[in-house]
Amino acid sequence: DSGGGGRGALAAFVRRRPDGAARLQLALHVSDSTGEADVLCLGRAAEELLGGATAGDIVACSSDGGSSAEGRGRRCDAALEAVSRLTAPGTFCEAKVRSTVGKDGRLYFILKSLFYVPSDPD
Repeated sequence: DSGGGGRGALAAFVRRRPDGAARLQLALHVSDSTGEADVLCLGRAAEELLGGATAGDIVACSSDGGSSAEGRGRRCDAALEAVSRLTAPGTFCEAKVRSTVGKDGRLYFILKSLFYVPSDPD
């Protein structure tokens, strides 16, 4: 659904910072033949993952019932398409991930970039 309802679902990816600014934040559960991990996707990497949509675009599309300005609407639609493609069964991607230790002493994985590897059309 690329209308207001689908666009509104994108709002789950927007987090408000203490200063009120909006920021994209989501997590991906990824796996390969060696293991699996949860990977945080923040800021610019999240924008790229969501087809170029920014937190501001998503807030606007979510709050106006999908009747956002044409450019923002297109970016929100691209974000929905990206989520659909990313979550489709059999999707294969290649990613650059870095690890960091958080203030809580836990190990976190942060997505730096991701691109889709085209599937064989056969």
